[in-house]
Amino acid sequence: MESTLYQIFKESYNRDSFEKNVLTPIFNKSVKDYIIYNKEGEQEVELTDTEKRTAKKVVKYGEFKTHDNRKIELYEVTVEDFRQVKIARVGLGALVKKLIIGNNAVFATFKYEDVTDKHWRFSFIAYDSFFEEGQVQTKETNPKRYTYVFGDKDETYRTAIDRFQELDSKFQIKVKDIQEAFAVEAMSKEFFDEYRGTHYAKFVQFLTGDEYQKKVVNSKRMFINHHLF
Repeated sequence: MESTLYQIFKESYNRDSFEKNVLTPIFNKSVKDYIIYNKEGEQEVELTDTEKRTAKKVVKYGEFKTHDNRKIELYEVTVEDFRQVKIARVGLGALVKKLIIGNNAVFATFKYEDVTDKHWRFSFIAYDSFFEEGQVQTKETNPKRYTYVFGDKDETYRTAIDRFQELDSKFQIKVKDIQEAFAVEAMSKEFFDEYRGTHYAKFVQFLTGDEYQKKVVNSKRMFINHHLF
């Protein structure tokens, strides 16, 4: 699956290919009631005039339930070619959030009308509902932390490939598994730990020797800038 994921992630968006080579192999065996609609069964969402300034078309093309009984609906959002998908992520995220009812969640693909050599985004958008002191509260997940940007031929997409393969290995997928697969904070921590424990330590040792290495590695002033895109 690794080579297949790499090919899909680095290429221009193609829904049929994404469904058949990524979504269906990973989720069909590990969730409940997995269904991809045919063309006649697709549900186009009616957009307001305001929403039409952000998106050209929104289509629901499938759904499934996780093993903790959370429905996840699959949407494809088409953006005008002259708009920037990355820049417009707040407005686009808000558009899809209105489709979430109760404990449901959304997988949303954001793509241009002309997908050739264009980036595309795959997002997990959800609310975590929980009880505290008898009151129902809702904690909204941050769409910035639950989004991958694909379509760059020069990227390795190592983190995304690893996370999707981890999902593929699950016997019964729950919402938490999907959140962990998309969580940027977890990615950043793993990157930081690996960098601090291996690459940075070796680099300091090479430059300064063991004693100075220990002081620097243990310092709390080390910062690593990590950018998702």
